Amino acid sequence: MEYDADLAQARVFLELLTRQARTLARDIESTYRHDPAARHALYSELCVVRRYIDRLHRRFPDTAGPQVRRQLAVAPGARPVPG
Repeated sequence: MEYDADLAQARVFLELLTRQARTLARDIESTYRHDPAARHALYSELCVVRRYIDRLHRRFPDTAGPQVRRQLAVAPGARPVPG
């Protein structure tokens, strides 16, 4: 039961993080030539968001699609992913 609640919360977080990643990627595109420092700051934040997404996928493999599961299965030091 606890796992189900954690999984549900992870899915909510993933949705929010995915939206944030899309927004950051769009902002990076629009600031590409105007302000390199701002672009670098946005890119750094995007990297952090992607790491959070990756960690959630590793902790809750059920949240990852088939493509991500395959990547997790072949990653160095990866634990076996069910399914």
